Amino acid sequence: MAKGGTLREVQCYHCGAQFEISARAMTVSCPKCYKKLLVEDVVIKAAQGVTKLQTCGKIIIEKKGRVTATLVEAHQGLEVHGILESKVLCGGPVVIGDKGRWKGDCRAPSVEIAPGARITSGYFEIAPANQSDRFGLSALPGPHNKPIAHPDPPPNPPPDPPHAPPHENSAP
Repeated sequence: MAKGGTLREVQCYHCGAQFEISARAMTVSCPKCYKKLLVEDVVIKAAQGVTKLQTCGKIIIEKKGRVTATLVEAHQGLEVHGILESKVLCGGPVVIGDKGRWKGDCRAPSVEIAPGARITSGYFEIAPANQSDRFGLSALPGPHNKPIAHPDPPPNPPPDPPHAPPHENSAP
């Protein structure tokens, strides 16, 4: 790193490794898994159809923006002022603006929903970061982590026990 440069800590969204990078970096490679990471903030101004949208920074979906993805992951936070259809894993606060439209599951340390926002569907899990997981991302999907936990459906009532026919005495 450059002498006297400002550093910030990030977490790899591929393997979960935490490490420090220059505060000015936009992309880096993880020193553990060697995969490329986007670490800058992402601003969506138009329709985006992607499989995954991942950043170690923040994602902002503006009023005319629309994201349709299987996974959105933002380690510093997410603001939705447009339309979002995805499963979301977020290490920072999620803000759904007054014109925001949401469809999908969410795991984040906090969620703020403005009056007028529309949530079509989704399971929201508020999971504050603990001391050992500064980014609140310990439950990311992958070989080293578990997926978002959905509540179990209510159990079905046990079936009625079979009724035995009444005994008939053969002796009078």
